[in-house]
Amino acid sequence: MAIAVCDALTDAFHLGRTYALSPQDLEQLHIIRLSGRSFPGGTTGCAAALACYVGDLRRLAAAYGLSEIRLVNRAKKDYQDEIA
Repeated sequence: MAIAVCDALTDAFHLGRTYALSPQDLEQLHIIRLSGRSFPGGTTGCAAALACYVGDLRRLAAAYGLSEIRLVNRAKKDYQDEIA
């Protein structure tokens, strides 16, 4: 399960790049979503959906007892390695 979640997060980060969003941007949007606040003005529907998807993957990891932080950090590293 960890490999699947990590790979999906990495893919989400690649897709985010298409929308000019870094992994950190997606994490910030995820945090905003969790807070119950509205996404910032100018956030496209695709960007909001992608942030929700990243959040869903994090929750899936947690549901399986996996470390969200470890998987996100691994996915960020994989993403950086792949775009280098």
